[in-house]
Amino acid sequence: MTKFTAIATAAAITLGSLTAAAPASAGSFAPAVSKNIETTAPAIEEVGRRGRRAGAAAALGIAAFATGLAVAGAANARPAYRRDCYIERVRVWRPRLNAYVIRKQRVCY
Repeated sequence: MTKFTAIATAAAITLGSLTAAAPASAGSFAPAVSKNIETTAPAIEEVGRRGRRAGAAAALGIAAFATGLAVAGAANARPAYRRDCYIERVRVWRPRLNAYVIRKQRVCY
C-alpha cells in the first residue's frame, strides 16, 4: 500500500506540474459590448517566445516523478541491519540428560 501511495503521489505531482504550464485566462464580468477601437498599431505584433515555460514545467515534472520514485524505493528498501529470520525447531544432544532435546533456534540469512 505504501508503494502504491508513493507512486500515485509522484504521478499527481508530475501531472500537476504539466498542467500548471498552461497560460491563465481571466474572464470579463462586464457584459460583452461591441465597440470599434481605432489604433495605429500594426495588425500582427511579435510578442516573444512562449514555449520556455512548458519545457521547464515538463522537466520539473519529470524530476518530481523521479524524486517520488526514489523516495518510494527508499521507503520500501530493507534496512542494512535487518535480516530475514525465522524460528526453527532443532534436535540437540544433551550429554547431561543423555538424550535429545528439542530447542528453538533463530535462523537468519
